[in-house]
Amino acid sequence: MSCCNNYIGSFPHSGNIRTGITGTQSGKYVLELEFAGSKEFKEINIIGPAELIIYGPFNEDYLYKLKIRQPDQTYLEVSGCSDHSFKTFVLVTNDCGGDCDFEYN
Repeated sequence: MSCCNNYIGSFPHSGNIRTGITGTQSGKYVLELEFAGSKEFKEINIIGPAELIIYGPFNEDYLYKLKIRQPDQTYLEVSGCSDHSFKTFVLVTNDCGGDCDFEYN
């Protein structure tokens, strides 16, 4: 079990997550998402090298743990770390039509 974590960032729950992580292999990537005691698996196909994008929507206001299984069945590492995470938040639209970040602390 790894003790490192590559924090990707905080994103609106209703959108897609641009991870900033580049997959170098072409083929199917399996994204293993863990949140609130549940696991979900999403598959994406890329022709590498390309940025990995996780398509939403996601649950509101959660910290997600993420592992990325590459086409060769190894886990993708960034700086020697295969454990990644990101947080989601609720994006609220105000009365003027603008977007506001809304997070519970």
